[in-house]
Amino acid sequence: MNELLAIGIVLAYMAIAYFLIYPKAKKVSTLRWLDLVFSLLALATAGAVFWVSDPKFWLFGYEANWVVFTLIAYVVFETPAWYWYMKSHPEQGTLAQVYGLRPAPSEKLAKSMDNVMQDTKWDAIRTSKAQKLLVFLGVLSLIIAPIVFWIEDFIQPGFGILAIIPIFLIWWLLRISVRLVADAPDEYLDEFQVRQRDRTYLHSFRILAGIVSALAVALMAIAIMTDFQSQEGVDYYRFELTFGQINSIIWTVLGSAILIPNLVLAWNQAKRSSR
Repeated sequence: MNELLAIGIVLAYMAIAYFLIYPKAKKVSTLRWLDLVFSLLALATAGAVFWVSDPKFWLFGYEANWVVFTLIAYVVFETPAWYWYMKSHPEQGTLAQVYGLRPAPSEKLAKSMDNVMQDTKWDAIRTSKAQKLLVFLGVLSLIIAPIVFWIEDFIQPGFGILAIIPIFLIWWLLRISVRLVADAPDEYLDEFQVRQRDRTYLHSFRILAGIVSALAVALMAIAIMTDFQSQEGVDYYRFELTFGQINSIIWTVLGSAILIPNLVLAWNQAKRSSR
């Protein structure tokens, strides 16, 4: 009975939100905040009903309190409803735009993109030689940063953080060099730029897949060569890594994810310009 009451509270707030309130929202960001408000209202109402008695709820065969049950019920019922609503109201934006994964079209963003496309003050780093130099420095920074992190604990702990500064500096210069083509939404690019960006991410995925695969093979090789202890039929390995060495592995992957798309795009543009 308590489970049905909690579900009824959730469905009641969802009905008010989806049929009365959400359609009136004029901005993509407004939907995100409204969704948060209604989920909190559902949780607060459930609290008002169940706070004192604090009954046990059955959730997939386990006991749960009213907080956990209400939150999970809201997620379970709202996920398909939210998807259906966004599909039915394309004028209010997309799921990616609601969650900030893709900027919503706006006059301010359009003006900013126009300024970037027409900008000439950074033309010095848009030449073929300059772009190839940036690519070389970017690759070098992706090699040096993990090495510095790997040995930092034996030289000076904390020194490795300096090695990631070039990664972000080169990333910033590369984005300016390629005029943000690797990150811009489709509506601000012409057909050629869209094709160029899509090819860039295809090549970037292949490179990243190669790096991750190499790390996976290295881990497998290390596991094979490392002694292990068996307990109750389970093999346990013990790896000894310093904090800096863990950061070395993290920045090998994270640094590559940050830099490689713009590295690939800049390299392709440089080759095209030198023809």
